[in-house]
Amino acid sequence: MWREYSILADVKEPPLNGDKAVDVSEFFVPDLCRVRAVFMLLITSELLVLVLAIVQAEAGWIDWNYFGLLSLFVQWTTLTSAALICLLRQWLARLTVARATLSIVTIVLLDVFAFSLFADSVLHPQAGVAVWQGIAKKLLLALLIVLMVLRYFYLQHQWQQQREARCCRT
Repeated sequence: MWREYSILADVKEPPLNGDKAVDVSEFFVPDLCRVRAVFMLLITSELLVLVLAIVQAEAGWIDWNYFGLLSLFVQWTTLTSAALICLLRQWLARLTVARATLSIVTIVLLDVFAFSLFADSVLHPQAGVAVWQGIAKKLLLALLIVLMVLRYFYLQHQWQQQREARCCRT
């Protein structure tokens, strides 16, 4: 149904180095090359930013400055991580679930680390322990979120397989 909205809908890639073809539809991570998947990532991440900005506010309902800066940071990391996972999807689909999970976590954490260094050098151009503690907090938060999201993707994929197996048996 959403195939017509995919950025790479009709692109067929040949197997690399003569390897056997990999069925990426069996991969537990949704196709992040599709517009709908990216849209859902952006909406979900903005809702998380909204919650954090409400919690952060000391006076009033929301800290708009915090919301704007955090929104920019989260959108950068979400979009670039999704793009990297999209580009590496064929390779990731060949891996075991554990290795694919480890690879995706590494991609996201490196992305968050790079953007944290850049953002902190622009917004807070000072050195010291506080800067590294801030980066460590961002990495820990990213680790927890990406592990929860991957667990959700995996359980959703298993549920879909069970549903298809039940449908085909009857």
